[in-house]
Amino acid sequence: GLHGVTNSYKVPCAYYFTKQLSGRDLFAWTKEVIAAVESCGFLIVRIVTDNYSANVTMFTHMGNGNLSTVVTHPHDPNRVIFLSFDPCHVLKNVRSQFLERELHVLERDNIVKGKALCSKQMEVEDADAEELALSVPQEVLADLENLKGQLCDPSPSVTYCHAVCHVRRLSRWWIHREARQ
Repeated sequence: GLHGVTNSYKVPCAYYFTKQLSGRDLFAWTKEVIAAVESCGFLIVRIVTDNYSANVTMFTHMGNGNLSTVVTHPHDPNRVIFLSFDPCHVLKNVRSQFLERELHVLERDNIVKGKALCSKQMEVEDADAEELALSVPQEVLADLENLKGQLCDPSPSVTYCHAVCHVRRLSRWWIHREARQ
């Protein structure tokens, strides 16, 4: 669909019903859609997708074999198109990486483990994995708590309190455990 850059309109431009679409075919269709949309007077400046493998392959084809955030416009060599993955999918992938691996926190000699690896320490309130309640160790938030209410830039509207609240919301995804020696 088309999304406005300077205003908030959203317009579907095409529906393609496919099964097992390849990245190469998606690349060909994307070029056709770009040409059709721009023939109506719109300018395509950015393409946003999730990170499904066909989309990654399509972005790679757009970059002539390189996955890049900026590529030459397929129909106008004097212009560029920005490519990006949907931020919510990027965050979901970061979360998944934490859940699949042990990450070592070097400065404290600790390990951060995903909640899926620490099921013994979880208190399940609901069957939904997103609704798992974890006890958050105070040392995880202690450094940020000490800064609560202080300014993080010259703007008085932005405080560390926002960072603390954000970390609290994200902390339900992780369990912080000391490294086993």
